Amino acid sequence: MIVIKGLCFSYDNNIVFKNINCDIEKGKLTCILGKNGSGKSTLLKILSGQLKNYSGQIFVNEHNLKNYSLRDLAKLIGYLPQFHNPIYPYKVIDVVVTGRMPYFRFYPSKNDIKVAHYALERLNIENFKERKYTDLSGGEQKLVLLARVIAQSPKIIVLDEPLTNLDLKNQIKILNILKGLVSEGITIISVIHEIGMAFLFSDEILFIKKGEVIKKDKNNVDNSFLESIFEVPFKIIFENKKYILPDV
Repeated sequence: MIVIKGLCFSYDNNIVFKNINCDIEKGKLTCILGKNGSGKSTLLKILSGQLKNYSGQIFVNEHNLKNYSLRDLAKLIGYLPQFHNPIYPYKVIDVVVTGRMPYFRFYPSKNDIKVAHYALERLNIENFKERKYTDLSGGEQKLVLLARVIAQSPKIIVLDEPLTNLDLKNQIKILNILKGLVSEGITIISVIHEIGMAFLFSDEILFIKKGEVIKKDKNNVDNSFLESIFEVPFKIIFENKKYILPDV
């Protein structure tokens, strides 16, 4: 679904990516792992069309990413940022309805509102709908923003640390919801810091290291490779599933 050819990107004189070539398959959950500052969030911003000052080419559904209009791009790709600073005390339902903006001009239709309610129900937070978004905890706000992305009905969902500020129960709930979306044919690309969760729930993993993006079969990852990425020792445990733990 996404093909990256010769991607290069820099902030001023700081090289982030140099000649990246890789692909991301349709209908899979792809996790991106790497150290802080390695370029994970930058890659997501590029793939979601927010950063355009890169060289090389990115094709989505065989069309150059830079050639999509803003409206068509919003219908194709939904993006959940790592940080969000709410300003106005909008009701939660109104925040989620904004995910339908690519589909209406002035006012949301009855169907747009219905889709927004469905997104809240899917995350089991329909009881939030009349609450002020600014009154919610950080974890609750994260769930609302994910509902907004789901209401957007995109073909691709790009998530920057969706598990941040969530307790373990909600982390697992979100990952199961993401797997459910993937089973419906949606392609999901997500930065996740919880390495064990990434290995348990992802279909594919991209590792970022020193300006390179390494696509590797997660079943063939060993301790030495992980240590080369994160610079800490790891222990891999096999008990029907693969568990990854820092070896401290």
